[in-house]
Amino acid sequence: MVVLGYLAIPKSKEEVIGKSKLLWCIVLFTVLYGIIIEVIQHVATADRHGDPLDALANSTGAIVGMLAVRFLFFRVPSLK
Repeated sequence: MVVLGYLAIPKSKEEVIGKSKLLWCIVLFTVLYGIIIEVIQHVATADRHGDPLDALANSTGAIVGMLAVRFLFFRVPSLK
């Protein structure tokens, strides 16, 4: 979700906000989204339950996605 979120942002927004700050906002949104989904599963459904470990797994996935975006898009090209 982090990678798709980063790719969905127009370049004009990226220039105004900054790459790093934009990426952290996307990660924060993704982590909060994962937590909210687990709370809704626990509260709104009878046959499912929210699991804190699922929220932790979602958060870990968001951080791994952030690292992938940094590796793929934030590198400075070498001058060879």
